[in-house]
Amino acid sequence: MNRKANTLYDEFDDFTLPRFVEYVELNHNKKLRNISYTKDIVPTSENFTWEFAVEAKLNGVTDLTWDNSYFGANEKQLILWDEQESMPVDMRQASSYSFDQSGRRIFKVFYGSDAYVTEKSTANSIHIHNLSPNPTDSDVTVTFSIPGTEQTNVEVKVVNTLGQQVTSLFNGSLAGGLHTMTWSGKDHSGMRPAQGIYLVEVVANGQKLAKRVVLK
Repeated sequence: MNRKANTLYDEFDDFTLPRFVEYVELNHNKKLRNISYTKDIVPTSENFTWEFAVEAKLNGVTDLTWDNSYFGANEKQLILWDEQESMPVDMRQASSYSFDQSGRRIFKVFYGSDAYVTEKSTANSIHIHNLSPNPTDSDVTVTFSIPGTEQTNVEVKVVNTLGQQVTSLFNGSLAGGLHTMTWSGKDHSGMRPAQGIYLVEVVANGQKLAKRVVLK
């Protein structure tokens, strides 16, 4: 943001360069004469949302990086939001975000008060973002989001491919948003189950989502 900036094109903005055979682009959700903005500076405001797409003719992992030392010491929240994953990233705490690139990926950046950012960065459904490492022979970190902002009953468990419960990771009340838990890779009796495929299930608000993890 800059107090001298304009909502239309101004001296602070940049346009996307022409494409070559292989390319990775960051394009904001506005154009001038059919040319996309790769940098969009806007006037200073209390709350704002930028929307942009990362587009590439490459497959694999793409890294978004930023220098959060430039964000200042104000109390405004600054959240990167992955539309596909409904994944929030606190840009003041983190300095990068990695994702599997395939074609076009939509992102938003929410800047503003707690109420504004919370309203914008609320998932509409359960998302299991990551089970890591996977495959694994050790602990598994489970990162997931549940919809809404209020407290709700949540169950997180591990089941086998027959639907039989292996262990419970959590059963109680959680606020909507992003959460992280750890599965030790053991069953309810403290023993390590046989190698193979298992499912981590998250149940909340009448919804259920499962994602597989491989024990090796």
